[in-house]
Amino acid sequence: MTKQKRGIILSNFVAIFFCVALSFSLGVSHIKADDENENYEDDTEIGICQDTVWHSSDNLNFTKKVSIYYGATLIIEKGARVRFNKDINGDDTGIVVYNGQLVANGEQDAPIDIASDSDHNDPFIKFYGRFYSDDPEPGVSFLRYVKIHGAGHKIDGGGAQSSFLRNFVSTAYAGMVGSSAVSFFGGKAHFENCDFYDNKNVDVAVQYNEDDILVGEWSYLEIINSNFEKDGDSYALQSEMVCKNPEEDCAGKVLLKNDWYDNVLGPTEDSSMIKKGKRISGSYKLDFFKDSDLVVDPVIVVPGILGSAPQTSLGGKLVLDPILHIYDNLMLSFEKNGYTKNKNIFTFPYEWRNSNIETAVSSTDSLKEKIYDVKNETKISKVDLVAHSMGGLVARYYIESPAYQDDVDQLVTLGTPQHGAPEDYLSWEAGEIGSKFEDNIEEGIFWLEAKHAGFSNLKDYIQLRVRSVQELLPDYNYLKEASSGDMRTYPNNYPINTFLDFLNSSSALIHLEKVNFTNIVGNVSGEEKTIKDFKVVNSTEDGKWENGMPENYGGSNSGFKYGQGDGTVPIDSSENVVSDNQVEVDSSHADLPTNAQCDVIEKLTGKNNCDYINDIKRITHILTFGVFSPIDIQIIAPDGVHWAGKNIRGLGVDDQIEGSFYTGSDTENEFVTIPNPENNKYTIITEGTGDGEYTVEVSKISEDENNPGRATEIVTDITGTATTGQIEEKTANVSAESITIENTETTPPEKEMTPALFRAEVEKYYKENSIKNKSAKNILLSSMKLIEDENNFLKMIKANPFLDKRTKKILITILERGIANQFKSLAKLIDKDKKSYDPTIKNVLIKDLKLVESGL
Repeated sequence: MTKQKRGIILSNFVAIFFCVALSFSLGVSHIKADDENENYEDDTEIGICQDTVWHSSDNLNFTKKVSIYYGATLIIEKGARVRFNKDINGDDTGIVVYNGQLVANGEQDAPIDIASDSDHNDPFIKFYGRFYSDDPEPGVSFLRYVKIHGAGHKIDGGGAQSSFLRNFVSTAYAGMVGSSAVSFFGGKAHFENCDFYDNKNVDVAVQYNEDDILVGEWSYLEIINSNFEKDGDSYALQSEMVCKNPEEDCAGKVLLKNDWYDNVLGPTEDSSMIKKGKRISGSYKLDFFKDSDLVVDPVIVVPGILGSAPQTSLGGKLVLDPILHIYDNLMLSFEKNGYTKNKNIFTFPYEWRNSNIETAVSSTDSLKEKIYDVKNETKISKVDLVAHSMGGLVARYYIESPAYQDDVDQLVTLGTPQHGAPEDYLSWEAGEIGSKFEDNIEEGIFWLEAKHAGFSNLKDYIQLRVRSVQELLPDYNYLKEASSGDMRTYPNNYPINTFLDFLNSSSALIHLEKVNFTNIVGNVSGEEKTIKDFKVVNSTEDGKWENGMPENYGGSNSGFKYGQGDGTVPIDSSENVVSDNQVEVDSSHADLPTNAQCDVIEKLTGKNNCDYINDIKRITHILTFGVFSPIDIQIIAPDGVHWAGKNIRGLGVDDQIEGSFYTGSDTENEFVTIPNPENNKYTIITEGTGDGEYTVEVSKISEDENNPGRATEIVTDITGTATTGQIEEKTANVSAESITIENTETTPPEKEMTPALFRAEVEKYYKENSIKNKSAKNILLSSMKLIEDENNFLKMIKANPFLDKRTKKILITILERGIANQFKSLAKLIDKDKKSYDPTIKNVLIKDLKLVESGL
């Protein structure tokens, strides 16, 4: 037994006696908390021997040490204020965990505050491993949103001070002068979103030795997303560790992840050449550090319908709204206001055509799994969700379902149709999408997909392939009989939405109380242009309007009734849900993520000094090119430099049209979108991928300047006959009123390409992950360097006046053939390699090889 453990047992003999008095009678040979081992109190100690709760309303001022023993858990409620003063012997007091558990689970606006009750006491929190060698592993002590300040002390004139009791000063940290606010000797302890400040010496000290049988190899300490506020030259961490297995990551048992050290440069380490933030020394794993003191949970942004699409440059990975860019300003605002991408701000693009149930909990790419991944990545136990439109229903379903893991702290919904949107009835019953700008984009994508899938109308396609649309139908009364004016009673003679029926049931809604819920709704000031309900008559169209067609549908006096809302979701639906906070913003549905960004930031951070971002120009026009086989397509902007689609012409990879989107040539439904296009000539390059007739549908959708929120559309088709490998060029002259197509000759521009430029492009593609592994990159670089060296030797042979003609001719022939064969081999290698190259750059590399060869 070590001196340290002997000291513990001697100094706590009375405590052990009280805690085990009943245990001996039960045949238990060590301290154990159970229903019969009651808490005790003597002159200098309070012993926690059974599960205990400290309420925020309790008087939590102590002049005694509080000890938590094996099997017992001390829970401190959010908002609790805990204060310690010296005991009757003049010794410091605090909380000591002896193989028990301390759970202090505060909240952002109700943190737990632990400090001294006077300037003369030096309170502490201390963790130990097992008390006896046959004790099992302890549970994890968990501290979240806890403020720890005014603790520890320094000793003038040097010397060592025990971090347990001053009676045992000789066993303290070597070289440490004074004591720490938190001391860790073993056990399991996790701190997150905590704040260490105004401590008098060391914030956290570690004395970890696995050679001590009582410590256990399972011991670890984690301090995550916390702040170490500066106090002179004091230490955030001093760590001394000894592990049994020297090959294991001993330092990894003390994890410092994404913490703030009061300096944008991070902490001052032993190896630091310059002084930075608070000091850390000894053994630890430093995993990133924050550049601000913002303490927040990681945020996941959940988009709405049409808010996700596959990105070709990322191998078809879904990304956040690359078509309409509705969330760009919101994401920039998060970063401007202290968040860091992929550190505490994440996105959840998803297949929005699927059922929201599948998206929330059932698929391998569900929101539930995304939250699990973010928690695992950040080591923080809870996330915040910011969800727009239908994304709010996805988030709600996760929280209200049996699959919920109690891992969402705050939910913020933006323009979510909490009870559905009546305009969705048009899509479900008849395939009529709507007349707003974003509706036209959605309709165009639906038609492209429907035609590729062989559907002759959108209604059948939507009902069979886009299951989420049904889940946006209202779950309340919104259909009136035109003949009588009587409102039907849902669900009789309505398309039923079982998804919202569940979500808004009292048994499901009660689960929303588990999170802090802010509901932000849009309401366009002075307008009533949101569909509220319909007067319906019997359908006059075969296969459509099963539950009734709006009266005079398509006419100027239709059976649509309008009311307040954001243009998509009526206010009666968006605000009709119990929430902790409700905010109304003067905004249309699509503009809410931008217009409400500061409401979101302020709610999540608790700070009211948000920097508003509106850098991304709002999209009011969009040019689309839908491809119907067998071709691939590239669109070149009027400047002749910038482009979108498949890079058939081999233009600069970094010169893609800003904000453009391309589904990729490997997708079934290939299309290109260009936001806010110029009124000018666009070049359309097509390359045959097979033989047969093809069509390119060119459409320009524009928001009506005289009727904001509504849109007009110009459509024309390009038709032709494709031949495999054949490249054709046409021009689309785009104006405000029309799109005209002109045939032009195919005269592909050639760019300069030398061996050096080729190698530079290879390096760039590798950095962009278009070349996916290092070996493929190295083969290209070394082969091109060899070609360049051989070509230089060839030039030297040709210029050598001393070689006889016959020898010169033989050498030139051998070298030219060798160089040509190397070009062919490289092109063949690139073409056949299915794994090492992104499909979009394979042809570019092959064409660049030809350009290099022709230029030698």
